[in-house]
Amino acid sequence: SNPHSKPDIEMFRFDKLQNDVQMDILNDPTWTFAAFLRNPAERLLSFYLDKVNGRDDIFKEHFANLYQFDHTITFEEFVNEIAKNRTLGVPRGKRREHLWG
Repeated sequence: SNPHSKPDIEMFRFDKLQNDVQMDILNDPTWTFAAFLRNPAERLLSFYLDKVNGRDDIFKEHFANLYQFDHTITFEEFVNEIAKNRTLGVPRGKRREHLWG
């Protein structure tokens, strides 16, 4: 199941709440807040396995066309491409000169 395409996803998004409801939540001492961070190396591997070299041919073809990858690109080649172009994976209209510093 894909969590990004759930029909009720909007009702769980904080940024979709009315401003007064957001402020009530932020100022309520009974709420507990948490941040979940993922290891960047694990995220990169996950992206490669799922989107670049995964089972879904639509994603594979999309990234192959978008970044001129061969469909059989290895993880090492993928990492080398990212090292050469630090904005890889950022939509073309939103790229910055340096993504990671």
